[in-house]
Amino acid sequence: MAERWQQWMPHDIDAWQGSANVQALSDLAYRAVHNLILDMWKQDDCALPCDERELSKRSRVAQRWHECKEEVLDYFKRTPEGKLTHPVTFQKWNEARAKYEENHRARSEAGKKGAAKRWDGKAIAQPSVSYSKPMAKHGNNTVTSTETEQVQEQIQKQKPSSAKQRRKAQAKPPTKTDIASARHKQFKAAIGLYWKSKNPDVEMPWGAPEGQALEIWLRESPSTTIDQFTGFLRHRFLSEVNHTERPSTWIRKITSYANEPLDRFGTPKSLKGNHGKPTETALIDSRAGYLERRERRMAAELDNQGGLAETGLSRTERPSLGPPAAPVLEGRR
Repeated sequence: MAERWQQWMPHDIDAWQGSANVQALSDLAYRAVHNLILDMWKQDDCALPCDERELSKRSRVAQRWHECKEEVLDYFKRTPEGKLTHPVTFQKWNEARAKYEENHRARSEAGKKGAAKRWDGKAIAQPSVSYSKPMAKHGNNTVTSTETEQVQEQIQKQKPSSAKQRRKAQAKPPTKTDIASARHKQFKAAIGLYWKSKNPDVEMPWGAPEGQALEIWLRESPSTTIDQFTGFLRHRFLSEVNHTERPSTWIRKITSYANEPLDRFGTPKSLKGNHGKPTETALIDSRAGYLERRERRMAAELDNQGGLAETGLSRTERPSLGPPAAPVLEGRR
């Protein structure tokens, strides 16, 4: 089995493409040579047996080996053992192996030095052991009370465990950033439930525009609770809108659905009848409002034109036009 360092082979592209021997190869021979070099690199001696049947398999041109075998065999050199090898590949193979072994030795020596420095040739006693008495023998030597005190100091200087750090972090009160992040996640989850309810087979798009839009809305509506926000989403769920729009297009306008669902024109559905037309009550209210506005406009025109001065009546003595009459809705019974 190939070693770990043999899983990667350095390849000088300029030298390879500029080689006259490589340029002289046919396309079929080029492919066979390249595959054989890769196979050589994984061998224990960077060489292949001179068996044409074996070479044809390793070159991956078995069916056409007879067409390029002379070119391929001329490209490689024979070792004293009668195997095929390539001088440049063999040189790089030796360099890669030597570098790997050197690095391996350096890492091993560094590990030994680090272990010796940490332990200093002494056994670390368990914290539960009483340090007032001499410790047990370690080899041929007896650890004295002074040494135990040094060991105890070394234990106390060790870094706290990850569990202690976790408990310490949990004991701290949450910051404003933590609260904002938790609120952002909570509201995002509510939007995800709304999307999944309307589009069960479509993944909700969520990127920087959505995150920024939700962050801005939360910052501008700090007192809105998650229950209120869920109510907004419920009203949008019942509204006549495109429910596959990206959330970034409607998050900032979610308060439009605070009171009730809307129709496709953005009008509250309570102002419409069963057939999508304004109810009679809505029409009466609209007509009354129109008449009241017209009355005020006429009174303002009279004031501007000096109508009150001509009649000799003060503003308080001006006769009232009376409440607006209820309109007659033709064609509605």
